[in-house]
Amino acid sequence: MGNERNEYNDCILLNYWVYSRLVNIFQSDDASIIAGPFAILQRIWHDIVEKPSYKPRNNKCFPDGTLVTQKDWRERKALYDYCVNYDTIKKTIPSYEKICPEYWSYVDSHTSLFEYFKTRCSKTNDQCPEFYNNCKQYDPKEFLLTFSCNEQMKQKKADTLAKARQALQSSTADVQEQISRITGGSEVSAGGSLLTSDGSHPVEKTELLDLNYSKYNLD
Repeated sequence: MGNERNEYNDCILLNYWVYSRLVNIFQSDDASIIAGPFAILQRIWHDIVEKPSYKPRNNKCFPDGTLVTQKDWRERKALYDYCVNYDTIKKTIPSYEKICPEYWSYVDSHTSLFEYFKTRCSKTNDQCPEFYNNCKQYDPKEFLLTFSCNEQMKQKKADTLAKARQALQSSTADVQEQISRITGGSEVSAGGSLLTSDGSHPVEKTELLDLNYSKYNLD
């Protein structure tokens, strides 16, 4: 991209926003589907920016043609959004304690994303976003330690996870009990199908009942 860069470039945000809209329109980010429309969009975009009448000559925003090759463009967009929001959150939290939990949850939700790029960028620069070097100092784990509500929110998260595990275990136990009731007194035949306690198949039992009933059917 031939853009004059600030520490945080609105052009990057614009590119990801435009690309995400295009993906939504075509319901796919498969290169074989999106590359053609994206190329047309880039040409139109270039024509607009290169016009002499285009006002912001000192900070032109050009389309990023590499987006179509980025398999993890959604993750990159999310990382950049987080990095752009970092300063605002840092400045806001000390003055507005009530929104601390909300911001804590937002930052915490980006911890795994940050680890993903930390690992990816430590192995090779080929698959690392250009803006990563400006973002790597904003590790969510370190940032959360500065939140006044950190301990409270950590405990709340732990309690929520514990309740979720308990609910899952209870649900699993209920399902196993239902299966046990359904298959109670049954064995498995050599062919792998269920047998009732008298050695017959459940289907055979049903067919036998149908036959007995038909003898007395007066219709």
